[in-house]
Amino acid sequence: MGRLPADVRYADVGMDSAEAPVESDTGSLAWRRSRRPEAIFAPAIVAVGVALLPILTPPGPANVAPVDMVLLGATGVVALWAGTTGARLRFPYVVHVTLFAIAGLGASLLGPLPIAGLVAVAQDLFLFLWCLAVANVLRTPRAMRLVLWVWSVSATVWASALVLSVLTGHAATAGVDQSGSPRASFPFEEQNGAALYLAISLLVILAARIPANRAARFLAVTIIATAIVLTGSLAGLTGLLAGVVATILFSLLSRRGLAAALLAFIAFLVLAATIAGLAETQGWIERAHESPNQVIRDSIGRLQQSSSERATLASEIAGLYRPDTLFGVGPTATEYTLRSNQSPYPKEAHNDFIAALIERGLLGELAILALVGAVIVYASGVWRVERSAPGVGFRAVLPAPLFLVGATIVIAVGSLTHEVLHDRTIWTLLGLVAAVSLWAGATRDREGTEGTWAYS
Repeated sequence: MGRLPADVRYADVGMDSAEAPVESDTGSLAWRRSRRPEAIFAPAIVAVGVALLPILTPPGPANVAPVDMVLLGATGVVALWAGTTGARLRFPYVVHVTLFAIAGLGASLLGPLPIAGLVAVAQDLFLFLWCLAVANVLRTPRAMRLVLWVWSVSATVWASALVLSVLTGHAATAGVDQSGSPRASFPFEEQNGAALYLAISLLVILAARIPANRAARFLAVTIIATAIVLTGSLAGLTGLLAGVVATILFSLLSRRGLAAALLAFIAFLVLAATIAGLAETQGWIERAHESPNQVIRDSIGRLQQSSSERATLASEIAGLYRPDTLFGVGPTATEYTLRSNQSPYPKEAHNDFIAALIERGLLGELAILALVGAVIVYASGVWRVERSAPGVGFRAVLPAPLFLVGATIVIAVGSLTHEVLHDRTIWTLLGLVAAVSLWAGATRDREGTEGTWAYS
C-alpha cells in the first residue's frame, strides 16, 4: 500500500496522531515527552474535575466549593504540561473575560462593596482558567472521549443518587428544602443549579451517545430527566425543552435545508401557542398551583408566582441603572443597593444581561454581548463537525454533535431567569464547545513539539 501524506494518513483512519510514530528529526524527543507524567495525568484530572462538578457543599469562604480544589489542581497540571511540552495554547472567550474583568474591577472600586466585588472578579478569572484548561486538554478525540465518558457516567450516577434519595425519603441527603417543598438539589447548593447541570449533562450524553447501548442510554436519559423534574426548576425544564427543540431544528437545517427547518420552526411555534392558549383558557396553571402533588405544585404551579416576582424585581432594578457613568453599582451589589433603597423586593438580578448592565455598566454589557458572539462562533465550529464524515476524528467521539449546540441554548434560557455565568458547569460546557471548534480541524504537529499522547 502506498504511503499517505504525513498530515492526513492518521487522521483519515481515525487514529490519534500521537499513537503513530513521529518521523521528524525531533521525533525521539517528542516520544519522550509523551511519557511525561503531567501529559498523561492532565486529561485524567480534568475528567475527575468534571465528575465532581456537583460537589458544591459545604461552601467555604468566598463561596469556594470542595470541587474547586480539584479544578484548581487540574488547571495547574494543564499549565505544567503546556510549559514542559511547549504545546500551542488557545484562549477562547478572552475578549469577554477581559472586558468583564475590567468592568468588574472599575465598578468594585467605585461601588459600595469593593471587597465582595473583587472576590467576584477573582471568581470570574478562576472559571475562565478552568475553561481554558478544558478547551486545551480536549484537543484530540482520545482525550475528549475520556472526559465525555466520565461526564456521562458521573452525571447518571449523581442523578440516580438524587432520585433514590427522594424515593427513599432521605430528604436531607437529597438536598430537599426542609420547609416542606419537595424540590431536591443533592448535592448542589440550590435546585436551579442542579437542574442546569442535569439538563446540560443529558444533552452531552445524547451528543456522545454514551452509553453506546441504546437501552442503557435511554435508561440514563430517563433517570436524568426524572431528576430534573424532582428539582422543580422551571428554568431547567424550559432550558432542556428549548435545547432539544433547537437541536432538532439545527439538524433539519443541516440535513434537509432551510425550508424544512423553517417549516418545523413554525410548527413548534403553533404548538407552543396552542398549549399556552389552552393553559390560559383551561386554567392549567391554577390547577397545578392547587394540585395535591407537591412536585407539580412546586414546579409548574409556581409559574405565575415566579413570573410576577421577576416582573417586580425587574422594575425595581431598572431604577438602579446609572447612564451617567461607564461603571455600575459593583459585582454582587444589586441586592445590597435595593435594601439600601428600601425596595420591597430586594434580590439579586436573576438575569445575566440585567446584572451585567446594572452591576458592571455599559462595559459589562458589552462583555456579555461579546460572549454571546464568541459562543455563536464556536458553535458554528461544532456545526462543521456535524457535517464531517461519520466515524472519523471528533465525529467518532461526537456522533451527534449538534446536541452540544442545543446545550448552549440551555445556557441562554437559564441566563434570562438566573445569573448562570458564575456556574462551573457552564464554563465546562463552553470549554468543551470551544475545544471541538478549535481542534477538530487541526493537523498533526510535524515538528514533534506537541507530541503528547492526548494533545498532538
